[in-house]
Amino acid sequence: MAGIPGAAAWRAALLERPLLYFLPVQCGLLFYNLDLLPIWGDEQFTLHVTAKPWAAIPPLLQPDIHPPAYYFLARLWIQLPWPGSDIAQLRALSALLCLGATVVVHAFWLRGAAGASRLWFSALWCLSPTLLMYSRMGRSYSLQLLMATLGIHCALRLIARPSSRGRVLAYALAAAGLLYTHYLPAISVIGATTLILAWRWVRRKRSEFLRALLVSHAIAALLYLPWAGTFAYALSRVSQSEPYWLVQNFALETAVKLAYWFTAFTFGEAFPPWAIFLGAALGPAVLWLLRQGVKAPAAPWLPLAALAALIGYLGAASWVSFPFMGARLLFMLPFYLPALIAGRERSPLAGNAVCAGLLVVSLGSLSAYFGKQGFLNQGYLVPFDEMARRIEEKSPRSDALLLADGYNTDPSPLLAALEGRLERLTIYGEQSETLAAKHIREERFETVWYLRNTHDSSPGNVVTRLERQAAERYAGEEHLFAPYDAANRWAARLLGRPPRTHHYRLTEFRKTGEGP
Repeated sequence: MAGIPGAAAWRAALLERPLLYFLPVQCGLLFYNLDLLPIWGDEQFTLHVTAKPWAAIPPLLQPDIHPPAYYFLARLWIQLPWPGSDIAQLRALSALLCLGATVVVHAFWLRGAAGASRLWFSALWCLSPTLLMYSRMGRSYSLQLLMATLGIHCALRLIARPSSRGRVLAYALAAAGLLYTHYLPAISVIGATTLILAWRWVRRKRSEFLRALLVSHAIAALLYLPWAGTFAYALSRVSQSEPYWLVQNFALETAVKLAYWFTAFTFGEAFPPWAIFLGAALGPAVLWLLRQGVKAPAAPWLPLAALAALIGYLGAASWVSFPFMGARLLFMLPFYLPALIAGRERSPLAGNAVCAGLLVVSLGSLSAYFGKQGFLNQGYLVPFDEMARRIEEKSPRSDALLLADGYNTDPSPLLAALEGRLERLTIYGEQSETLAAKHIREERFETVWYLRNTHDSSPGNVVTRLERQAAERYAGEEHLFAPYDAANRWAARLLGRPPRTHHYRLTEFRKTGEGP
């Protein structure tokens, strides 16, 4: 019996301050083996930009339509004497920002919540596979999460008391900070805040709502003037873009993107086989729990978060393909999980069972992530370093050319690894296509390495056509990378697409010694 009081005290402390227990767990998961995954294209861009002098960063970002805040912060971070590789240092910054977001989210959204709700939220948040994956990347995702949480908090305070000058200024600073961090969360939060303030002004006929709306956004716009031109250019590019669609049907494509977003937020983006089946069985129960949460007495942040989520989805869907929905909308995770927890409060018994099932799937997804297995997006597992070693070993002389597919992939990590060691050409655009065809036709190089995604969405399938031209003049040997697991192949069949065994193909074309 002597152990019972201690157990009761431990349980009470866990319910009262769950973050004290889960934050160290999250910290360990975030910082463990930051070199685990290979560098992918966007991370290579971060490495490239942060290696430049301060004055060179804005000109590099403007054509690529990225705001500068994260890159300046990362540039400052890597100047400090941290241990580890360059990419590990950048990923450590993202992990640290995620921990900051964890503390802020708990401070803002769990104040006054019941002990069991705090416990479930802490567990689901700190063990979230998607939060872990994107907070271990050398990208701005966790900074977006932190800044969007602060932005929505300041927006809610402004909406509650629009006559407060301090709240007007705080929201303006947060809005400008979001704009300098990333356009999508900024547009989502600012757009949602604008709609609510305007609606309240129309409904209540109180001038302070309109005044708060105009003054706060005028201050934010003034602070953002140095980057306003790039922002306008980014909007024009999005309006003219044609994002890749998995299926050429709007309703089905929308369903795919929403399903991927739901899967990422709920279960993660890497699964062992058993977790796929458990997650599929839990899916309807999770949707039911979300519906219960929305029906519960509305939290003050719900209308703003719902509008921001809608705007964010529309923006992301018009710019990126479905595998990037979770990443682009990660800033909405702090408002998705509380909706689940609100549903659990309405139906505690069933809610506890669903949340327990989610934790089991999350643990399975974490194990798959650290085991580098079962990824929905194989692009995060492409071993460009291994490709570079193979090319160097088999092409010791300079008489070699690398042709890289730039339509269906970002080969920049491989190009960076091979810089100065052989001639390289990225196939993207008419000029590069013409030059690649000329190199193949003239057989100027002893060896032609051809890197491509095994799926070709290039205009007129030019990537496949050039590969065939090379095969007509050279003897080819294929090297396959990033294999698809059974779940990925099954999903391809379900969507009516030919299944592929691997994500990337690197073909080694060598002269045969015969004439064309």
